[in-house]
Amino acid sequence: MIMKTASLNDSSRWTAPRCRWSMCLSVLWLGAAFPSVADAAPPAEVKVSVRTDVVANTVDKLVYGHFFEHIYHSANNGLWGDVVWNRSFEQDRENAMGSPGWTTRGEIISYDGAEPQSRLLGGFEFRDLDYTVEVRKTAGEGGVRVLFRGSAALTLGAESNSVHVLEVLPLRGRGQGGGDSRPVALAEPVQGAFAPDKWHKVRVRVEDQRVEAWLDGKRIFDVQPTNGGPSRIRSAGWIGVGVAGAKAQFRNFLVKGLDGTVFWNRPLAANVPGTIVERWSVTGGKARVVDTPGEALNDARCLELSGTGRTISGSRILI
Repeated sequence: MIMKTASLNDSSRWTAPRCRWSMCLSVLWLGAAFPSVADAAPPAEVKVSVRTDVVANTVDKLVYGHFFEHIYHSANNGLWGDVVWNRSFEQDRENAMGSPGWTTRGEIISYDGAEPQSRLLGGFEFRDLDYTVEVRKTAGEGGVRVLFRGSAALTLGAESNSVHVLEVLPLRGRGQGGGDSRPVALAEPVQGAFAPDKWHKVRVRVEDQRVEAWLDGKRIFDVQPTNGGPSRIRSAGWIGVGVAGAKAQFRNFLVKGLDGTVFWNRPLAANVPGTIVERWSVTGGKARVVDTPGEALNDARCLELSGTGRTISGSRILI
């Protein structure tokens, strides 16, 4: 490929390259069947002028949001601050606010569901952190969990309340419950029980791949996985809480950076009592989700309200 030197003038004119071989034109050489390159006519010179001082078209000032990704609250409760959340009732609460067993009352998050194992994730994609939370086991012989980096967990009172375990759980969707299977241990279990009906202070400190954990001020783990295999924790991820064969309550969430900067100091998002679908709850009556084709008003999903209050007076209302 032979390039001519580009020259600029007042109209920003430039000279296109001349191409003779395979960079611009594939040539099949068949000897005498084709004339030689020397006999071929010289390529034409092409010139393009760009007028930078002339505006041909403009972008309307009301056109915005292109290449916009719906992450966290950038759209919902962000650009769409005036739109009712989950207005079609189709946003599954288990994807954002835990299974039906997770509820919030004031500053306390509780799990009182029927699933043997469940977790509730939230916050942001934290990296290095110092995470503390108070935990009380209210029922069951299983363990309670404090999660970090999305899928890593400190499980307290595991194996019939006999050991504490530091492990990586199978990665699932944010807040999704269900059975956790085949976790990978990050360290050998530590003998110990988790006393029920008592508030315990749990602390987890994570720096790169080093994980330290304390229970009521006593350090029980200090490990740094280095094998690079499946036991290696993620570089960043949500914080969370969970249960494994127990019911529990959690309060006083606090996540700080290693320099002391506060990242998070409020409860994780869970359903309020009476929640039917995410962001919707009912008082003074009953409600259920209707998702039978032909019965739902939009042929997808709606809510059916019923009760004896003044507003609905025993009637059946679909919204």
